[in-house]
Amino acid sequence: MDFKTFCDDIEKNILEYLPEQYQKAEVMIKPVLKNNSLVLHGLTIRNPDEKIVPTMYMEYYYEKYQAGQEIENLMENIAVDYLEHCNPQIDYQVEHIMELDNVKDKIMPIILNAKHNKDMAKIRPSTRIDDLAVFYQIVLERSEYSTASVAVSNDMMEKWGISTEELHHISIENNEKYNPVLLTDIESVLFGTPENYLEIEGKTPKSPLLVLSNQTKSYGASVIANPAVLEKVADAVGGDYYVLPSSVHEVLICPKEIVKEMGMTPKELGKMVREVNQQEVSRDEVLSDHVYSYDRENKVLETVKESKQRNMDMER
Repeated sequence: MDFKTFCDDIEKNILEYLPEQYQKAEVMIKPVLKNNSLVLHGLTIRNPDEKIVPTMYMEYYYEKYQAGQEIENLMENIAVDYLEHCNPQIDYQVEHIMELDNVKDKIMPIILNAKHNKDMAKIRPSTRIDDLAVFYQIVLERSEYSTASVAVSNDMMEKWGISTEELHHISIENNEKYNPVLLTDIESVLFGTPENYLEIEGKTPKSPLLVLSNQTKSYGASVIANPAVLEKVADAVGGDYYVLPSSVHEVLICPKEIVKEMGMTPKELGKMVREVNQQEVSRDEVLSDHVYSYDRENKVLETVKESKQRNMDMER
């Protein structure tokens, strides 16, 4: 069964696997634009009185079908997953989104590659940082395993009556307040209890690789959109540093002094970033294929040109 036939079958028959109250629901599978221009096919099941419902991406289930799982068993899984992600309280909150005061403390930043999210930038407000772009989302609910959020659109911002600059400021403040930044060495992340070097006075990390993210590790690369965070990191490592874009959820910090002592070059760091992106990071979570540099004296974050590979960045 090809993917289109698979989706048609799911769309036609999924209601048979759901409780009685869903038998008059509208079922749709349509393309959904994700990060980095990735398009997935999202299934929604909506009763007339529901404002927001879970989106189940068919590519995930089609992979299971191709691996040998029976279509009937997959439909049962989709129905169970759908019911587990339904949340009436979130549906209630959505009714109040158009009032800024109701969601002001829930607006958070996410940072993505600007070039590969141009279509998204046409309908959503964004702020450029070098060749990256900060977008904004309303986080309605966050658990250990998932996040329920709504993207901030141009129409929404216009309704609120605020500028992109004001929106950006609100999101950065919220990120700092509700999802604090974490800087720790990569060894402790993998094998021990992470220490936050931004909270330890007088202790300079010696590791050549430090992980910079937020406490939830969800879109944690957004912390580099905060100039105060970039300065604090420079203070913690004792000088200038390179930023390696590990994913949209975290970046790696390499103190320039240590990189120099190791005999590595920005070109080699860029190659390392590209290899990790190609082998370990899903397409929608890739942030960039090259390295950035933070100049402590001038307080500037910018692309390291030597780390780029001509005509190859983000081409996957």
